[in-house]
Amino acid sequence: MMFFKKLKDMSPEEIQKKKNLDAWQRLHGKAITRRHFLAAGAISGAAYMVLPSIFSLVNPATAEAASCGSSGLPAFITVNLDGGACLAGNAIGLDTSGNMLHDYGSVGMGTTPTPVQMFGNAGPSFCSTSGFMTGLQTVMKATTIANTTMFTVAVSSNDDSATNQLDPTPLVVAANSSKDILPPLGTNRNQPAILPLTPSLNVQSLSDIQNALSVQGAVKTLSASQKAAIFQNIQNLTALQAQNLANVSGASLLSALSTTATSTNTGLVGGSGANIDPTQNTQLKTVWNNFQGQDLRDAAVVYNTLMGNSISGYVEMGGYDYHGTGAANVLAQDTAAGTKVGRILETAATVSKPIFVVVTTDGSTASPPSSSPTAPSGDKGTHGMLYVFAYDPSTKPAATKSQLGAYIFGGTDMGVDTSTTIGGSPNLAIGAIVANYMNWSGIGANAPNVLNNALNSQQLPPLMILQPRSA
Repeated sequence: MMFFKKLKDMSPEEIQKKKNLDAWQRLHGKAITRRHFLAAGAISGAAYMVLPSIFSLVNPATAEAASCGSSGLPAFITVNLDGGACLAGNAIGLDTSGNMLHDYGSVGMGTTPTPVQMFGNAGPSFCSTSGFMTGLQTVMKATTIANTTMFTVAVSSNDDSATNQLDPTPLVVAANSSKDILPPLGTNRNQPAILPLTPSLNVQSLSDIQNALSVQGAVKTLSASQKAAIFQNIQNLTALQAQNLANVSGASLLSALSTTATSTNTGLVGGSGANIDPTQNTQLKTVWNNFQGQDLRDAAVVYNTLMGNSISGYVEMGGYDYHGTGAANVLAQDTAAGTKVGRILETAATVSKPIFVVVTTDGSTASPPSSSPTAPSGDKGTHGMLYVFAYDPSTKPAATKSQLGAYIFGGTDMGVDTSTTIGGSPNLAIGAIVANYMNWSGIGANAPNVLNNALNSQQLPPLMILQPRSA
């Protein structure tokens, strides 16, 4: 059976696709992935015209995988607390000089909260009554805490809204020099920061990831060894006959497509490739409390990101529009958020991989000014704060300070200093966070390009507080 027509027998549409590919490759180099061929206009859902027998077997998420694998950048996880959690009522915001304000009653901590530096002298202080800190402490081992650095970000954002540009995923993908087996895991409810939205895999359960890394059609009924044998044979056939096919119109396209689609699957179905199931690690069962409820889904996202199957993962927690629900519920919700982040960091420690975690939320809350801790009674986005954690199994990440941006106090209220570069813009705050991720990863010099110069050469350096990690 012939897979390709000769040039003289091609339709005008087929000839145009070949011209598209030739032109694209002159500008960008050899096309490797299915994504490349789509971008080049060489296929239109349409590798099926070229190679239907292979692409009918392969899940689209896997077909877009790059043969070169992960870039080696640390895993990046975003935890979003829907509804406007009072993060500034857990971690203590500082002024432009790095000093405490003289009153924190409006964020529910009372006039003078007792500071606790959980992550050492260089890190931010939690209020001693912080539920978020309690959650972290219940899960994280002392050795994990010792190798974790935290900093906070002072930024005002809209309350109870998905319109905030708090999604870092497109920037993280742009920073990644190669494509991973899977796209970003999970769909962020917030708007993307700086760059347009990036396609992601909507993960509701572990099975969504397992299904994305599986073969389709009749072949899926075969045993794992049989599947591996089929893809190995196709892969070998491609390699052996590549030279003979070189003079056939479209042969290089056949070779690239089949190699991309099958080399990934060979490893996956043969059991020697992607490590995707966190339940197979007995230590993680303890970390994630036997994977109860939503924890299995979240553990799968975190685990696959750490294993290099994806560069970015998203974890969402609801119930943070909690003003007026009472102090006990607020404490429970804050503790749950800290516990989730603690499990994420402890997962990285368990598998001995670095990880970067950002905690976002839409807006914040306000409490009636009081000298003693008081539950929040309303929304107030000008009390906004984000958290950033960096964990390295080999050494504690170094940072020059514990907070980006600043807070000011006026009258009876504290709030974000919106005169700082990032204070009034979630968009730029996320850009600064990703710049720190890149700097920690050793590719900080490329941050202006990735950020599309949204932060210029004068603005960016003072925001790069996380120092490069050892290779």
